[in-house]
Amino acid sequence: MRQRRGLGLGLLVDAKLPTLICFQRWIQAFDFCYVDKFPTIIILIANKEDDSAFDLMDPGNWRKIDQKLRDYLVEKGPLPPPSEDYIFPKNESGRHFSHRNYKRIMKNGDMQQRRCYKIQNELIGMLSSEIKFMIIKKIKEVKFFSVILDCTPDISHKEQMPLIIRCVDISVSPVQIEEFFLTFLKVEDKSGKGLFELLCDTLIGLKLDINDVRGQGYDNGSNMKGKNKGVQKRLLDINPRAFYTPCGCHNLNLAICDIAKSSDKTMSFFGIIQRLYNFFQPSTTRWEMYRKMVESFTLKALSDTRWESHLESVKAIRFKAPEIRDVLLYFAENSEDPGARSDAECLAISETHGIGGFEFLFGLVIWYDVLFAVNTVSKTLQSEDIDIDDAIAQLKGLRKLNSTSDDILKSKCSNLEAFLKHGADSDIDGNDLFMEIKIFREVLPKIFKKNVEVLDYLKRMKDSYPSIWIAYRIMLTIPVSVASAVRSFSKLKLIKSYLRSTMSQERLNGLTMLSIEKALIQNLNYESLMNDFAEKTARRVIFQNR
Repeated sequence: MRQRRGLGLGLLVDAKLPTLICFQRWIQAFDFCYVDKFPTIIILIANKEDDSAFDLMDPGNWRKIDQKLRDYLVEKGPLPPPSEDYIFPKNESGRHFSHRNYKRIMKNGDMQQRRCYKIQNELIGMLSSEIKFMIIKKIKEVKFFSVILDCTPDISHKEQMPLIIRCVDISVSPVQIEEFFLTFLKVEDKSGKGLFELLCDTLIGLKLDINDVRGQGYDNGSNMKGKNKGVQKRLLDINPRAFYTPCGCHNLNLAICDIAKSSDKTMSFFGIIQRLYNFFQPSTTRWEMYRKMVESFTLKALSDTRWESHLESVKAIRFKAPEIRDVLLYFAENSEDPGARSDAECLAISETHGIGGFEFLFGLVIWYDVLFAVNTVSKTLQSEDIDIDDAIAQLKGLRKLNSTSDDILKSKCSNLEAFLKHGADSDIDGNDLFMEIKIFREVLPKIFKKNVEVLDYLKRMKDSYPSIWIAYRIMLTIPVSVASAVRSFSKLKLIKSYLRSTMSQERLNGLTMLSIEKALIQNLNYESLMNDFAEKTARRVIFQNR
C-alpha cells in the first residue's frame, strides 16, 4: 500500500518479503518520488518492532546495495544537483554530505560546479586499455601484420596520425581479415624521419616486433612514399619483408584527375557543372524553386579531392537536364536581379557555356558512365577484406595457378622466397612452396572464389600445406588502401568537435577506441574491470563485487 511522506511517496512492504523483491515491485510502479522537493528513492520496510526508511540516493546507505540495485543506479544515471537548502541525512556517526562540496570558489570569487571528469577519464582509459590489450594479444597470435598510416589536422590544428593494424585473424572460423584501430598519434615532425621514428616508438610501446611487419600502406605524400627518405624506404631498410603498396583509392583518384585535367573540354564541362551548383546554392528562393520543378535529384558540388564522387554531381543533370533548363529559363525571365538573370540565361541557352550545347550533353553521357564504373571500383577497394590479388589481377582463388607452367611457377616461388628473406631468416622455402602448389592445385575445390576462402580451407587441412599457409597469410595481410585510416577521421571530427577542442590526447584515444572497436566491448569482463576500479581508491570499495 502507499504512504504519503511530505511531498513524496513511499511504499510499505512486508518485512517477511525480501527487500529486493519489494524494491523491484515498487520500481515498476514509480521511477522516482520527491521528498523535500529533491528527487530521491525511498523504501520503507515495516515490521512490528521498527519502521526504518532506506534512502537509496544517500551514499551513506550504499553499503547495503547489492549488484541488481547497483545496475539500476547505472541505468538511471546521475540525478540533478540538489537545491542549496537541502539537508542530507546523517549516518550513524552523525556525518553527512554538504552542498558546499558541490561547488568550488575560484580566486576571482566565481562559483564553479565541480565535475567528475577525472573519474570519467579513468573509466574511459580502463575500458579502452582493455580493448587495446585484446587487439594486441590477437595480433601477436597471428604474428604477421601490416601498418596503415595517414594524417589529418583536428579542430585544434594539431596533426593527428591514426595507427591501423591489418592482420588475418585465424582464431575464428571462418578466417577473417581485420583492420584494427590502435591510437591517434600527435605528429610534431612531419618529415619522413619524424614519422618513422614516431611509428617505431609506438610499436615498441605496444610491444609489437617491427620484424613481423609484412606490409605498409600510406597515401601518396612524399614524406610517406618517398623512395629515398620516405617512411616506406626507412622501414624497408630495417625490414625488407615489409612490402609497400600505395593506396589503391588514391592512385585511382589521381589517374582520373590527370585524365580530366589533360583535356580543356573536360575542364570546361566540369566548370559548367560547378557554376550550375553555385547559381542555386546561395539563394534560398532559387533552391526552393529548383526543388519544386526538379524532383528526386539534388545538385551536388564538385569535390576537390575525390574525383569518383563527381558521379553525384553529374547524376542530377544526366537524368534531369530538361527540368533544370526550365528552371533556368524561369529565372532568366522573372528574376529581378540582373546578374542572376544573365547567369541563368547563359547556363540555359549558351552553346559553349551552358547545359544545352551538344558537347556538354555528349560529355554528360560519357562521363556519367566512366564515373559510375570508377566509383564502383573505388568502393570495392575501400572494403577491409579485399586482398592484393583481387585488387591488382582481378582473379579469383588460385585459378591462375592451373594455367601456369612448372618452370614459371618454380621461378615465382624462388622470387617470393628471396623477397621474404632477411638475413638468415626466411618465412618460406621456395622449393617446398613449389611442390606444395603442384599438389594443392589438383585437390583445391573449384567452389572457392576468394582467397580468404582458400585460406580457411587450408586451415581445415591442419598443416598439410605449411608453405602455402604462410604465403597466403602474408598476401592477405598486405593492405590495398588506407580507407580504414580515412574512416577514423570521421570519428575524430565527431569526438573532438568545436565545443571539445581542448580534449586531452588520452581521452581522445580512449573515446575513439570505444567508438571504432565497439564490437569488442561485448567481450569485456565488466566484473573484473569494476573490481580494478574499486581497488584504486579505498572509498570505492563499496563498488567491489565480492
